[in-house]
Amino acid sequence: MPPRPPSASSTCDACSLHSSPDIPEPISDNPRIKALLECNDLPLEAERLSLLATVSSSSELLAVLKEKIDNVQQMLKMLFDGQAKVTGNVLAAKALLHPIRSVPNDVLSYIFSFCVHEVYDLLNEKDPPNSLDSRKPPWTLSQVCRSWRRVALSTASLWSCISLNFAHYRGPVHVHLYPFMLSLYIQRARHHQLTIRLSSTKDMSSHVPIPVLLSSMPYWKHLRACMPAKSLEAFSTYRGYLESLHYLELRQPSWQDQANSPVHAFEMAHSLRILNINSGLGHHICLSDGGNGLTNLTIYGGSVKNMRILLGNTPNIETLGLYIQMSRPFERLNSPIMMPKVTSLVISEWDGAAPSSIAHLFESLELPALSNLCFNLDNEESESTVFVFPEILPHHHCHGITELTVTAPRSKVGKAGLIGILTHIKNLEDLTISAQIIDEDLFSALTRSNNDDDILPQLLTFDLQNSESIPDHKILLQMVESRMQDQREDD
Repeated sequence: MPPRPPSASSTCDACSLHSSPDIPEPISDNPRIKALLECNDLPLEAERLSLLATVSSSSELLAVLKEKIDNVQQMLKMLFDGQAKVTGNVLAAKALLHPIRSVPNDVLSYIFSFCVHEVYDLLNEKDPPNSLDSRKPPWTLSQVCRSWRRVALSTASLWSCISLNFAHYRGPVHVHLYPFMLSLYIQRARHHQLTIRLSSTKDMSSHVPIPVLLSSMPYWKHLRACMPAKSLEAFSTYRGYLESLHYLELRQPSWQDQANSPVHAFEMAHSLRILNINSGLGHHICLSDGGNGLTNLTIYGGSVKNMRILLGNTPNIETLGLYIQMSRPFERLNSPIMMPKVTSLVISEWDGAAPSSIAHLFESLELPALSNLCFNLDNEESESTVFVFPEILPHHHCHGITELTVTAPRSKVGKAGLIGILTHIKNLEDLTISAQIIDEDLFSALTRSNNDDDILPQLLTFDLQNSESIPDHKILLQMVESRMQDQREDD
């Protein structure tokens, strides 16, 4: 029998849409029809008439279904459009009610401070950033909206760290752009104390931004400059404006670059307390009051002679770091350099340092106030893995040393040299050793036997966590147990 013609559509009470007409069952479910579909036989006459009726009624039903589908699709489109509008209203309302709109300006300014470089981050980063890159903070903070721009421009501290790599500013397109951006940067910093980092592999004394930069010299507090020695002449004319300079770090782009004449740029920096300088410049730099105002000094390089000259001119140093590299062999001084106020000392052998540099340099110093001592052997070019420790001489005052650090990632330590030093440092409380191998003799020497020959009776901390290997763990445990037992007896 042919399917019934589509009935008049009724209306759905739930959604007010016309309900679907009755859909006939598939004729392919009929076994006779299924058998005919699987062969080439003609249907019977009655079957043929029934099939013609099916085609006719189904065509009418398809037209009805298409009309209903079009209606439903139109309704869906209206619903989706309505959903989008309502969602937009919700998002707009939430945006207007967002707590960020009620954040006080001082809190917003504090949040902005985490987006820019802090002083010592800028000074210590390996690769100097470019402060004139408008795609980075603090420039971007002033490009979001009016309120953010107002806060960014009114917070001078956001603009107080300036890093310039002059290799970026050599093209003709930059002749006018970068001086303008630099002047704008300095203007926004207003009278805030500035941290300046300058980098150049070539002489930049005649570079276009230099006059703009020099105008801010009265506000410089920290300066790190890596440039040829000749470039420092640009600061000499205006040296009287560096009265606020507190921190100075001078590096050369090449160890072959050396000063050939006195450097007067910093001789009127009366507030200078921290100096980090290459030994090649150390002999030529002229400091305020001859260097008596310095309290923190770091020297690196290969000219040990210049190191000694600078040390002799800075008697008030309290924190001292000496990093020797690319040096020639030298001997200890017959008359040691007296540094009465040094409490913390770091001596390091870097690549190319002459053998025994740590030993000979320490033996050349008299340090009566020393409390914190660090030896660092990190010379990749040296074939020797033996750490040569200094000899404790009569002028060495070791009773005040309470902390000793030995770093030698490619060496074996713990033989007589280190033990000899520990024998003289009777008040040592903290011992840290980071070495490739620690000799078992050291643990044997540190094992307590409850007699007057025990070394380091005041030792509280023995840090070995960065050392690679210990020959015999039993000796280490024996040493620890002997000291724990002695501590329990004292309690």
